[in-house]
Formats: sequence, C-alpha cells, structure tokens
Amino acid sequence: MRFFQKLSLRIKTIMIAMITSALALSISGIFFTLYDYQIAQNKANQEYRVIAKILADRSTAALEFLDEEVARDNLRSLEAHQSITLACLFDVNDDLFAAYERKSYRAYKCPHLLKRDQMIDDNQYLEIREKVIYDESVIGALYLLTDQGDLRETMFLRVVTSVIIILISLFITFLLAVRLQTFVTRPITRLQDTAIKIRQSDNYSLRAEKTTEDELGDLVDAFNGMVAKIENDNVALRDSEERFRTLTASSPVGVFQTDEDGQYTYVNARWREITNIYDIHLTQEAWIKTLHPEERFQIMSRWRECVEKGDEIRMEYRLLRDDGEDVNVICHAKPLYEGSGNIIGYLGSLSDISELKSVQLQLEQLALYDPLTKLANRYLFRNRLEKALKHSEREKTKLALLFLDIDHFKKINDTMGHDQGDDLLKAIAHRLRFCTRPGDTVARMGGDEFTVLVPEIHYEHEADAIARKVLDVLKVPIRLTGMEVIITTSIGISIGLSDAIDANTLMKNADLAMYRAKAKGRDNYQFFSDEMNIELTRQLAMEGELRQALQRNEFELYYQPQIDLTTNQLVGYEALIRWNHPEKGLVPPGEFIPVAEDSGLILPMGEWVLKTACEHIKLFNSTGLLPAHGHVAVNLSPRQFHDPNLVTVIRDLVTTADIPSQQLEIEITESLLMDNVESTIRTLEMLKDLGIILAIDDFGTGYSSLNYLKRLPIHVLKVDRSFVMDIPHDKDDVEITAAVIAMAHKLGLKVVAEGVEQLLQADFLKENSCDYAQGYYYGKPMSVDDLYKNIGHYEKWRSQG
Repeated sequence: MRFFQKLSLRIKTIMIAMITSALALSISGIFFTLYDYQIAQNKANQEYRVIAKILADRSTAALEFLDEEVARDNLRSLEAHQSITLACLFDVNDDLFAAYERKSYRAYKCPHLLKRDQMIDDNQYLEIREKVIYDESVIGALYLLTDQGDLRETMFLRVVTSVIIILISLFITFLLAVRLQTFVTRPITRLQDTAIKIRQSDNYSLRAEKTTEDELGDLVDAFNGMVAKIENDNVALRDSEERFRTLTASSPVGVFQTDEDGQYTYVNARWREITNIYDIHLTQEAWIKTLHPEERFQIMSRWRECVEKGDEIRMEYRLLRDDGEDVNVICHAKPLYEGSGNIIGYLGSLSDISELKSVQLQLEQLALYDPLTKLANRYLFRNRLEKALKHSEREKTKLALLFLDIDHFKKINDTMGHDQGDDLLKAIAHRLRFCTRPGDTVARMGGDEFTVLVPEIHYEHEADAIARKVLDVLKVPIRLTGMEVIITTSIGISIGLSDAIDANTLMKNADLAMYRAKAKGRDNYQFFSDEMNIELTRQLAMEGELRQALQRNEFELYYQPQIDLTTNQLVGYEALIRWNHPEKGLVPPGEFIPVAEDSGLILPMGEWVLKTACEHIKLFNSTGLLPAHGHVAVNLSPRQFHDPNLVTVIRDLVTTADIPSQQLEIEITESLLMDNVESTIRTLEMLKDLGIILAIDDFGTGYSSLNYLKRLPIHVLKVDRSFVMDIPHDKDDVEITAAVIAMAHKLGLKVVAEGVEQLLQADFLKENSCDYAQGYYYGKPMSVDDLYKNIGHYEKWRSQG
C-alpha cells in the first residue's frame, strides 16, 4: 500500500486501468470457459447414457438366449465412439457375460471391476451403469467406462486461447490507458504546476487554467477560489502587519512576540532601547542576562509558571544594564492561540517606568518625609507611634515621646535669613539622627518642632538619658555660612503607656511638657505630670468662661495716663482690658490673655477693645478727659495683628466712632515684628496711611534688627518697664535706657517709658529727653468712672512741672 501511495497519478491511472481490465477479462474468461466445459461435459454424459440405454436394450436377446457372440458384436459397435474405453455386460448373477476393450486402453479390466460399487476413483473417467430388463425383469447389467481426456484437452486449449486473448486485450488496454490518462492527469498536472509556482514565488495572484467542465474543472475552480481567499487574507494580513509594525515602531512602549518555547520572534526598536539588547539574532538567554540578579530567579519562575498554565503575564521587575544602571519595567503579555486552541506564543509590551518610580518615590517622600530635613513627617510619625503603642501594649513595654522646640529659632531665622535657617534645620536634623538609636524615629512636625519616638524602653531614665544627650549635642556650635550658631532646645517627654495609651493624648502630653520646659527657662527637658493636665483643664475651663464673658459683656477697659515729661501735661492713655468675673472678681489680663491667644478668642476680644476704645475716645473728647491732640493706645496681639481684615476693621471703627484717626495709637510687641518683617511693614504702612499712630511696645526685650527698625513706619518706641524699674540704681539699665532714647530720637521717633513709679526715675527720663512716661507715679490704670473722679489729679502733675 505504501508503495502504491508513492506512485505518480499517471502510473496509478494506468495501473488501475490494467488491473481493472485484467480482472474483468480473467473473470469473464474463467466464467465462460467453465461454463462451456460444464455444458460440453453434460452433453457428453447425456450422449453416453443414451448409448448405454440403447446398448442395454440391444443386449436383452443375447442375455435371454445366452448368445455371447451376439453380445460381443453389440459391444463392438462402441468402437465408433472414441471416448468409450471399456464396456462390460453382466448376467443376472453379476458374472461377466461379454466385454469390449479399446485396444489402446489397458488400464482397467472388467473382472477386476465387477464387485466394486465404484470401480474407478479418477475424475478423468466417467462410469455409466444400465440395467438390462426383459419382460420387466432385470436379467443383467451393462457397464460403460468413458475417458474425458479429450474433453479436458479441448478445455485446456480454450483456456490457453482465453489467456492469449486476455494478454492481447491488456496490451491494447495499456496502450489506450497510456494514451487516455493524459485527459485525466493533464488538468491535475497543470493544477500541481500552478501550486508549485505559487509556493515558490509566494505569488497568490496566479490561477490554475480550467480545461474541463467535469469534477476536475470543479476542483480547479475550488483551488482558484481558495488561492483568491488566501491572496485576500494575505493582503489583509500584510496591511495589518504593516499597520502593526508602523504602530509599534513609533510606540513609546516596547513590543515583543515570542513562540511557544519563549524565543523572541519580533521586538520593536523601543524594546531594544529599554533592554539595551541590539543583537540581530535575539534569544531568550540574552534577555535573561539583562534581568537584575536579585530578581532573576523569581522572574523566571513566575514566567515559566504562567507559560505552563497559559495564563496572562503581568510582572514588574528591574533590568540591569551594562553601565550598572537599574531600569524599572512593567511587562504585560497575553497568549496567542492557533485555530485548534493551542498556545503558539505570547504577544506583550514592556514599559520603562523608571521615571514613574522616581516620581512615585518623590511623592512618597513628600507624603511621608519632610522635604527639607528628610526626616519623617507628621503623618509617618503618627503612624509609627500608633504601631509602637500597640506593640508596647502587646509586649508589656514602654515607649518615650520627646517633643522638641528650638529656642528662639524664629528670631534666629529672621535675623540670618530663611536660607540660613533652612541650613540650620538640616544640621539639627542630622544631629538628632546621630544621637538617637537605629530603631528610634525622628520627625519634623513643622517649623522648628521635632519629635523623637523611642520604643521598647523599660525605665523612664532611658528617656532621660536620650533627652540629656539631645540637649548636649544641639549645644555644640553649628557652623553656617560665615558664622557659628549656638542653639538650645526645650524638650517635653511623655511616657506610653504610663501617661497615655493613645497617640493623640501622648502627643498632647509631650507638647504640654515642652511648654513647661520653656516656662522653666528653656534649654531643659520636662516629663509630663498630672499637674500639667490640671493646668490644661484650668485653661480649658477658662476658655469656656471667656466665651461666656464675651457674650455677657463682662470685660471693661481701664486707662493708664501717659504724661508729657516736658510739660507735665496729659497726652493720652493706654487702654488695658480687665475681666469682671461674676465670682472671681477682677481678673488681671496676665491670666486670661494667653488663654485667649491660644484659643483664638483674642480676635473678637481685640475687636471689642478697639471698638470700645474708639467709643471712649469720642466720649473723652466731649468731656475734656482727652486733650485735643491726645491719643489712646491699644495693644494688638500677634494673632490679631496678622488678621487680614485688621486694617478694614480699624478704618470702619474709626469712621463709625467719628473720631480723628491720629487719636488712636496701635501698639505691637517687638517680637511680633520679627515674625514676618515684610508682611508686618505692609500692614503698618496701611495703618499709617489711615493716620493711626504706631508704637512698638516692650522695646529692648526682643531681638529686632536695627536694619528692620529703620524701615518700619512707626512713630513711638515704648521702653519696657524692666529697664526703668531699677533706674537709677542699676548702671546697665541706665545706659540701656539712655541709649534707646538717643537711638529713637536719631530715627525721629517719640519715646514712652513704662513702669515709672518714683521721682528719681522721672527725673532721669527728663534729663535724657524721654518724651512721655506712664506708671504708678502718674496714675494707676483706672476705669472710666475713676477717670472722672480723679480728673483734678492732672492739675497736680501740671503744678509739679
């Protein structure tokens, strides 16, 4: 069968014709030969039986009369029949009576055959037995033996003749098959030639020629239709591939395709740029070498697992270039399937996300770390604090929270400039990292506030040691551009889980302890105590009472006179707020002003003071309590001064009260000037444009720069009472006060001395040309009613002049 399959269609066609013809001729020849033989044999047998019948009838008389001569004569008549070789006549007793034997035949004899039922076992011979009947009685039997050899010879000749005829027919069939097979094979050969040309040239525009209208013609039509479809599909595929390659060539994403074994069959230029692989013959091994050694095994295991399962591949990993640069990439690939559903490869993309990773890292730094110092920010610190509290609760340990605030940093920052201040904060952050343990967390909470989380401590003295170390390290001079700076810090310490079990309370307690350290003179540390909570509770209670006091109008303005030292005449008052508490009586401002400042109540309270002072100025003008060119000074808190609506509020109050704006004097503290110099100057200039008198209160207690002072649009300097109270006994205070007065006059400013309580102090101020003075020597702060009662006292001042 395999041999037959290897033969050409031409040979197969000829062989089929030959085999078919041979089988047809052979079967028909054999059939007809056998048929003729059977007919001839039946005819001969019939003839022999007739002869036996006739001869038996003729032998009746011979047997009846026992005439052997007649019997032999009858049998000799068989010589005319060449096929009858033996004839035997038996009597009634089956004894041989007469016989005939052909002379050329000596094979069998009658005496030997008499007793046999079947005398000869040979297909060549035919035996015929016929009874001899006389008067309906069997008187004997006739036996004939015929030789069918002649019939077989005739049959053999016929077979030979048939074979010769078959061979001649097969030869003729062969010649016709060779000739006629071209009608079948030529269209197929042409179809084959066309297919070969299409395969060799890859030109699907070629078509096979149709020469018949039969099944072969239909086959050609089907072939041409198939080729046309393939041509159309190839055109569409080429167009698709062209679009794909055009798209991938300009794509910012690396595109690749692999076979089922993972070998690369296509990559675009961007893929090569990302992987830095430019080999023409790209292999998977070359790609594997680019994987970062730390991630190579994991990536390959994940890749093989996805390929084995036929899953979609999505991985993020790093590549390591020859120059040592890390490239962060994300790979996404999907399996490609053939028609049977088997995976034939993967098509995927490779994106360089290094910049995205960098941005993500930067965003993470911005979200979790302070951009200036690189320390943890408030969010990250709180997160770690909460985790540390849970860990401490589980492990039955403690933790310490240190809250640091740099002493006088704002003044240093404003004096030296913000760039130098930033460098100082970086240096502080570096030192804090240096003096803490690796497991501790140092964070910048904002401005000059830092925190240190010290987890897993067993005794409070461990936090004590860290706090002392921080204080000592920060005291070491820090060298900045062109100068050295020595700083101190105030530290508050709270212990978890002793002082608090939650982050909010723990941070609040540390903050309270830090303020206690500042109150203790700075440059020290304080542990949180219950007394601080009591103080906080008191402040919260006072805050509530202050809110009610504003609603119930429990505040009152007191006025302390200001005297012109040259003329001893009243030039104005300083307005001082007092709280008439319904239970506690008169509460001094030193107790409630800090609470109001912290809580924000200072804004409505300050606005009430301004409004009331303006109304009293109008009242004083009408009653003669204020000279025509006199003024009333009102102190502004830092928060009130930085209120963006301050200028508008003051202008509206002056306009509503219908008073001269130069009769209102606004006092701000020296420390406030250094918070934001440029913004302060702008606000002061707007107030000056309204005609308001501007004064600096408590001058000499702060760190204001003369460079800034000469730029400020102010009118008055108020010398703090701390420099006046020891005059003339304290030589330093004498010199400082005289210098401040002289400097103010050089700048064209008026000078007011606070806290004058003795005649010697007043005489010294007069000798040094101080402009104005106020204090108990001239009068205590008084209510409006008391001012009316003591108006005659002003004449006493005038007479003393």
